[in-house]
Amino acid sequence: LPDVASLLAKMPSYDVLRSIMKNPNSYGYMYMIGIFSPSVTGIMAGSNRSGDLKNPSFSIPRGTLAAIFFTTAVYVTQTILWGCVTQREALVSPQAISTIVPSVAWPLPAVVAAGIVTSSIGAGLQTLVGAPRLLAAIASDNVIPFLKVFAPKPGKEPRL
Repeated sequence: LPDVASLLAKMPSYDVLRSIMKNPNSYGYMYMIGIFSPSVTGIMAGSNRSGDLKNPSFSIPRGTLAAIFFTTAVYVTQTILWGCVTQREALVSPQAISTIVPSVAWPLPAVVAAGIVTSSIGAGLQTLVGAPRLLAAIASDNVIPFLKVFAPKPGKEPRL
């Protein structure tokens, strides 16, 4: 295994990173949001379930911040690990996903496709579970008065 000094020597300098950021042909802000956004859907699903907590005012801020920090740590770790095992030219090519990911997928490349599909289904199910609870909470708190008809009876699950 290479030592840390040799890995740091191979990292791009600040000038290279700055030129990539200024290049109008590089990936833009919305592309990066598209990559980071799926990690936030789980955080939102957790906050949508906040009505089930014993002490929401204590748990929500701590849980949300912990989820954000953990997600960011996972993304940064993945970025560093991909940078350590792959050459830069391969990472910036449009075919990076179709060529690199299957070569490191374990035990089969199909696992990556199955993970993407199940993750998408899970995000959809989180939305289906969270949206009625959010609507019920808004109606119960009388934030928008005409939604009061959607407020569940005390101690009951939201129903339409």
